Amino acid sequence: MFLQLLRVLLSDRERADIIHHQQQQEVELLMRGVSVDEGAETDAVMCSIEEVEKTGREQLERSLQMAVSFAKQLEQLGQTLHRTFSSDVSEEVMRNVIGCLRSMEDIVSEVQGSVLKMLLDRFECWQEVSDGLREKTALLKREAELMLKVTSQSVQELRADGQLEKQSLSDVETAVNEALEQSTDEIRRQTEELALDRCEKACVRRRRMMKAQSSEWSPVSDTQTDARLMMKVFEELQIRHWHQRRDFELQQDTRISDALCERWTSLCSKCSRRVADLCSEFVLSVTAGSAPSTVQAQSVLQSMKLTVANQMQQEKDTPTHTCAHSESSCSDADRCGWRMRL
Repeated sequence: MFLQLLRVLLSDRERADIIHHQQQQEVELLMRGVSVDEGAETDAVMCSIEEVEKTGREQLERSLQMAVSFAKQLEQLGQTLHRTFSSDVSEEVMRNVIGCLRSMEDIVSEVQGSVLKMLLDRFECWQEVSDGLREKTALLKREAELMLKVTSQSVQELRADGQLEKQSLSDVETAVNEALEQSTDEIRRQTEELALDRCEKACVRRRRMMKAQSSEWSPVSDTQTDARLMMKVFEELQIRHWHQRRDFELQQDTRISDALCERWTSLCSKCSRRVADLCSEFVLSVTAGSAPSTVQAQSVLQSMKLTVANQMQQEKDTPTHTCAHSESSCSDADRCGWRMRL
């Protein structure tokens, strides 16, 4: 943008091409190191908060160094203009350059402020989605514990002697805990794989969008001959590109969170069925060989499922429970999307 602006302000003045070429070389030298570093960073799909903070500090340091270097470049440009043109011409060109750069800074600062707010909102929303997963797994564990408790009580009622072998109950508890642990590991593994896959695809689409946005500026800057009109077009493009980027990020967040929630619901339901099957098999094994007891066991199984379902619903509806809102956790991303659009 600076080079295109300088070209317009110098117009067809004497030695304008030479000055513009010198400034182009300075800009290329200034951007060389930054382009290499940023190009390496764009390939990172997943990273920790600590890595994000570290990268942010490094980018801030590079930005400060670039600002200092660019300020020196502007100072040298002013000296070159004074040596080449009259005082009136050189001062007018530098005044216009500084004025346009300040306008650019205001535009970019406004957009960056909006970007920062969006990032903070998105981070908060993903924290809510993450909390939703923890709540779901906690509820899953609580449901298994409750199912074991109800199973133990029900089997003791079915036994004619009212006694239940501790070893038998211990075996089913072990089987349920193993199933719960396997499901938790599977949820974690599939969550990481699914998130990584969707984020990689989003990165590809993001690069395509940004490349298309970059190509929109060149035709305008190459043909524009008025600095004010150039600044107006620059502002319009910055705002439009920001809106496109915001809508894109919100859309990707919704897609990824919807896919994750759908996967979590499926895996949690599968685990619940597995736990219920283990407990049902245990109840039926205790009453095996007795027709009346078998019929009674079927009735007890239905009662067990109803008891567990009612108890779990009560816990979900209790505001003080840590998992109170897990039923609606998968809609967090949608709510966050609306929040970021406001």
